Amino acid sequence: MEAVVGENPASDLIKLRVRIPKESRHWLQTKSEMPSIAEPIVVVGSPMGLEQTVSEGIVSGIREMPGFGKFFQISAPISQGSSGGPVVDYQGRVVGIVTFMMVLGQNLNFAVSAQGVEMLGPVGPAKTVSEWTYGKSLNQPGVAETLCRKGFEFSVNGQYDRALKFYEEATTKDPANTQAWHGLGHCYDGLGKPEQVISVYEQAIRIHPEDAELRFELGNYLYKMGRLEESADAFEIATHIDPDYAEAFSRLAVVLTELERYEKAVENHMEVIRVHPESSPAYYNLPVTLSNQNQLEKAINAYSQAVKLDPENIYAFHNMGVLQARMDRPDAAIESHKQVIRIKPDHAPSHYQLGKAFIATGNKPDALAQYSILKALDSDLADELFAILYP
Repeated sequence: MEAVVGENPASDLIKLRVRIPKESRHWLQTKSEMPSIAEPIVVVGSPMGLEQTVSEGIVSGIREMPGFGKFFQISAPISQGSSGGPVVDYQGRVVGIVTFMMVLGQNLNFAVSAQGVEMLGPVGPAKTVSEWTYGKSLNQPGVAETLCRKGFEFSVNGQYDRALKFYEEATTKDPANTQAWHGLGHCYDGLGKPEQVISVYEQAIRIHPEDAELRFELGNYLYKMGRLEESADAFEIATHIDPDYAEAFSRLAVVLTELERYEKAVENHMEVIRVHPESSPAYYNLPVTLSNQNQLEKAINAYSQAVKLDPENIYAFHNMGVLQARMDRPDAAIESHKQVIRIKPDHAPSHYQLGKAFIATGNKPDALAQYSILKALDSDLADELFAILYP
């Protein structure tokens, strides 16, 4: 191990730079999407120095917390020493990293998502492990981190009133600890006190005016309260602070679309694509705004790119088919909806749209076949299709 180059105290993870001979490297592919609940997984670890120990389980819950990111609960048994080990799906892709366990005496084990690894912020100049460890031992704000950890354990279990006390003490002990402010805001949100959430983030921003994530979370809570203009301002400031903050650009685009500022919304969607050119969700969100501008051709092209990047995205195929029908391209719409049904045979809206497209081409027998299928899936849609077939 050469050096510690990144850390996230909240998830108790660090990123190490290591020197491994090229012929000994065997890379694991990562999966950017969160795993599904009940999805089977395997955990690889080295408890008590026993290397390459594996245990099986399923994903039993998915959660998200400001300042921490998305994480999920797993049923696979984990022993001390397995923190930092990969959580792998049955296709051999890393979906997460083991981070903590045994919350409040219960056998609860958690992992941050593979995307959460991106939240391992820089530690400044790279340090050796011994230098980093020694520095931590001298770090007085470590008391606040301990309080945050205790607050986190209570908040994970929905005990926000108890967690609140630990986060309040943490912000008093170390006002510079952003994780404490995030936790405090999360607790007030859990207790249904949105105004206190806003106040917490405004206080934190006064201390850390250049913290993009604090601005981003403030924007999220303002959006929840319907304060769209203020929300857009918060997201925009976050993007100015961090010009590669894809999620802030994405949220800003959504708010601008609701405010009917479509041109600016498109610009922000394009910023997401600039940062993550291989992101299917970015290409999926863009056409919603383009459709509102009646730029249907561009919207269809964006959906086409989305399905190239994610061939199983039924919603992109479905929406593309709807737009193709609007542009009087029933044959193209038929192909798009067939792709949806190939992936999800019981997707009633696509059976309905497919029936309409068949009617548009004069193919009444195939439209009737879709009607027959819909009768078992969605009787209301079946009746609507029948009314089009026999007006």
